[in-house]
Amino acid sequence: LASKYPGGDIYLSQLNMQTATEFEYYIRNSPIKVDDPCLGNGLAKHMQRFKRIVNWAVEIDWLKNNPFAKYSCPVKKHKRKKLNFQQLVTLEQKVFADENLNFVKDLFICSCYTGFAFADVMELGEEHFEMDTDGTIWCKVYRLKSDVLSPVPLMKPAAEIINRYKVLPESIKRGKIFPSISNQYVNRCLKVIQAICEIDIPFTFHVARHTFAKTVALKNGVPLETVQTMMGHTKITTTQIYADVDEEKILDDMSGVEGQLLKKRALVMERFSPA
Repeated sequence: LASKYPGGDIYLSQLNMQTATEFEYYIRNSPIKVDDPCLGNGLAKHMQRFKRIVNWAVEIDWLKNNPFAKYSCPVKKHKRKKLNFQQLVTLEQKVFADENLNFVKDLFICSCYTGFAFADVMELGEEHFEMDTDGTIWCKVYRLKSDVLSPVPLMKPAAEIINRYKVLPESIKRGKIFPSISNQYVNRCLKVIQAICEIDIPFTFHVARHTFAKTVALKNGVPLETVQTMMGHTKITTTQIYADVDEEKILDDMSGVEGQLLKKRALVMERFSPA
């Protein structure tokens, strides 16, 4: 607006399809970083938010209708990255010379076995753990993003990490399970870990959440509805994003099918073959 209009502002009644087109053009050609243009899904998300803001104007009767309702800004779906079980175990057994890398690895592994996002892991405290009558330890967290309860039974690999860090002076002083660390620093360390372990998946902390949903839960027979509850999703459609079908799942589902078909085929041929 500042670059196109003298006053740097316009009335809502002046919004039209041309405004949206000019806004998209501006995003494409005015990157915040010269070597990092905003294109593809990044651009689409900006346009979606723009449309949503104008929808609010319609909802509170500042506009009769959204002039951008028919403006198309599709988001391209990418295949979600996650570790397979072999990569997960390999990462667990890796020991680094740098203690910061070991700490980041442990945070990542903890998330792989709980499904918690980085912000939720960093807010874990003693109050989030409960022991059931049968001895099961539950980790119950209201997700910071959605304020939805995520009850997860604590598995041994995550429990060992939690027990190791909760007694550290930094953790006790902070009143949390883990010492403080920033998300940006964690993601930088994860790229180093990825390179050292020679894993061909771009590492971010969110990969751990996908690993929990797909590799740890769904591929071991946990129903989609249960995964939805543990991950704190408000909609099952969000959980379905994590349950994408890949070649490994196709192979698992199809294993044994050929043998069964050959047996049925032999029976049918035997039954209907001429005497």
